[in-house]
Amino acid sequence: MPLTINRTILFGDCDPGGVVYTPRVSHFVVEAGLDFLSHLLGGPAARRIFSMGVLPPARALSIEFLHPMTWDQKIDIEVSIKEIGAHSFSLLFVAHVVV
Repeated sequence: MPLTINRTILFGDCDPGGVVYTPRVSHFVVEAGLDFLSHLLGGPAARRIFSMGVLPPARALSIEFLHPMTWDQKIDIEVSIKEIGAHSFSLLFVAHVVV
């Protein structure tokens, strides 16, 4: 059951050339992941999962950039469950520029 998060690249997300700063993408991913977990849990996820002993937002991130993202572009971030283990879970994020 994937969830799509809509986001607009803001002026402050970008360098002077108008291209999104790479570290901001990590922030987008963490926010989208928490939105996804909130959706699954039926309410704000961060405090709830902290209280269960789960330590989000991420143990590791791997990001592949295919195209630069620029100021004022709209993007869709699709979040889904990739894997559920005994002591961890992995989410899959796929982002596309909205044309």
